Amino acid sequence: LILDEATSSLDPNNAKIIRRTVQRLVATRLGLTVLIITHARDMMEIADNIIVIDKGRVVEAGKYKLLARQQGGKLRALIEDPDSDADEPGI
Repeated sequence: LILDEATSSLDPNNAKIIRRTVQRLVATRLGLTVLIITHARDMMEIADNIIVIDKGRVVEAGKYKLLARQQGGKLRALIEDPDSDADEPGI
């Protein structure tokens, strides 16, 4: 299952429904791979692993909690100031 910015244009209530549904899908672990392309922190937190891509290259990979705390890291910069620059990395 590929979700590309699945909650970006939704109101908060519908975004919450999507997040809960994705969380349930991920939790089932029934052989389903879920790829989430997002800039939304709450969607990132669902993932088992995060891959940060900047200008077409992987610049970081790992667990959300680790990358979010990494001093000078791309993911940390993105979640601290998501509107800072259009050239910021994508997730």
